[in-house]
Amino acid sequence: MKSKNVNSGLIGHPLGHSISPVIHEYLGHRLGIDVSYDLFDTEAEALDEVVTSLCKNGIKGVNVTIPYKTGVIKHLSYVDAPVKNIGACNTIVCKEDGLYGYNTDYSGLSRALSDYGLELKDKKVAILGAGGASKAVRYLCSIKGAAKIYIFNRTVREEGILPLSDFDKYASEGFDLIIQTTSVGMYPDTQKCVIEDEKLLSDAAAGFDLIYNPLETVFMKSLRSSGKFAYNGLRMLLYQGVEAFKLINNVNDVPHDIEMDCFLNMLISMKRVLVLCGMMGCGKSTVGKRLCKESGYKFIDTDDYIVNKMGMSINDIFEKLGEPAFRDMEYEALGEIKELIEKDSENRYVISLGGGMCQKRNIPRIKTLGTVVYLRADAETLAKRVARSDDRPLLKDVDRLKTIKELLNKRESLYMEASDEIVDY
Repeated sequence: MKSKNVNSGLIGHPLGHSISPVIHEYLGHRLGIDVSYDLFDTEAEALDEVVTSLCKNGIKGVNVTIPYKTGVIKHLSYVDAPVKNIGACNTIVCKEDGLYGYNTDYSGLSRALSDYGLELKDKKVAILGAGGASKAVRYLCSIKGAAKIYIFNRTVREEGILPLSDFDKYASEGFDLIIQTTSVGMYPDTQKCVIEDEKLLSDAAAGFDLIYNPLETVFMKSLRSSGKFAYNGLRMLLYQGVEAFKLINNVNDVPHDIEMDCFLNMLISMKRVLVLCGMMGCGKSTVGKRLCKESGYKFIDTDDYIVNKMGMSINDIFEKLGEPAFRDMEYEALGEIKELIEKDSENRYVISLGGGMCQKRNIPRIKTLGTVVYLRADAETLAKRVARSDDRPLLKDVDRLKTIKELLNKRESLYMEASDEIVDY
């Protein structure tokens, strides 16, 4: 099962495109750890042999995915509390005294929900699906003190599961959170939703879909059409991967900025163009250039693009032609950059947008470029980062912190509208 120099990987079947290698190899690169991660597509009849031979083949550890998260447990010398309670293992570490099993799905979900401000304590939570992923969600809801947990599934094979057909009878109670754990709506069948009548989701406060491909499922669209918050499972995948990486490679900590860079690499691996938006000083250029230097992507800064095209600095454009003229240039630049990246289909791009580029008329053009990420930071942080900058025309001869607060207040909703994801640096 082991290819040359491979020291970790993913066991499952079937294994198509997986983002797990992106996570583990990127973290290894940033932390200076030799990581070579492979996909071990394993037939059911070969599972026992593959698992028992892990240590013999020099593998440090593996992730485990569908359909083997339960089947591997019998081979483990030790399992952590989540594996015992959930009945599923997604990470195996090879140690001198045997194979150790862990479940990082529940902790990955916990961190993702926390990032999005979704609390479980004292909340009414509806879980769609009753499979292995659902069990991890139930365990998390239980240890976090959810007030009430409703589990809906098409088939009812155990006590406490409600038929999906009865969802409408409970939906009017107004769930605080609905967590979608089935594969319905996953690529390539992206037009499906486990709840076919989107009106039944309108009373929920928020939703979380464990699916991450596509980045916006029909389930999420249905909630958002009612003005509710909805999130995908990509950040859960990141965090469970980080925890698995730490266990496999005996690492105590992964810095937050490296986690977020890893997350952006995951996004660009799914779509070849990553668009960074946000206020001046949020780190768009710094982060974008770092990603491109590490991975060979091409970098475009829209302000630099306009400066090169006009042969004038941003300050000169504002002073000689005025801000409205500059905003028109931004609009035209978006169209030109789109043509450029469409012609160069073999390369991946990171595009850094000017701080004021997320205007209403620009947003449709911005969203057609690729995956849009809002790099968010508070006004005080932004002011510190641009304290010594003299090339910001909107910050000339003004109280910088006050002006940044005013601009952020005006632009925040536009950044949110334009973006597919939010990352705090």
